[in-house]
Amino acid sequence: MRNLKYTIATLLIIGAVFSASGQEESETRDRPVRPMFESAYLMDNQSVVVYQKNTLEWVIQHKFGTVENGFSDYFGLWGIGNIRLGFTYVPINKLAIGYGITQNKMYQDFNLKYAFLQQTRSGSIPISITYYVNAAWSSYISSGS
Repeated sequence: MRNLKYTIATLLIIGAVFSASGQEESETRDRPVRPMFESAYLMDNQSVVVYQKNTLEWVIQHKFGTVENGFSDYFGLWGIGNIRLGFTYVPINKLAIGYGITQNKMYQDFNLKYAFLQQTRSGSIPISITYYVNAAWSSYISSGS
């Protein structure tokens, strides 16, 4: 709880600094930079990308197993690998909502991603800050031995 208070206070201070410096800009709206990545995911981690309103992204992720078994599991392609199917929808600008399910242990997850700051082309906001929250639970039913 204490860390959450510090995080919120830090984000409020950063927001106040950038909103105060942005008031000196002209009346025209400053456009954000082009996304530095083509996807909201970079390998198996989140990037700072939040798409425009009404965007739906379908995600298929495959994590390979180890290669130490050689041909028996085809160098990690079969065996203990894991597959996640999910999608992310952007109902309003700067907010993405997602759902996914994994093959291993049938983990289901919901996630939210919100872009607090987006880097602008003029440099009035020099960085992008995105907050990501994920909650997962297992719906796996064991055979009970």
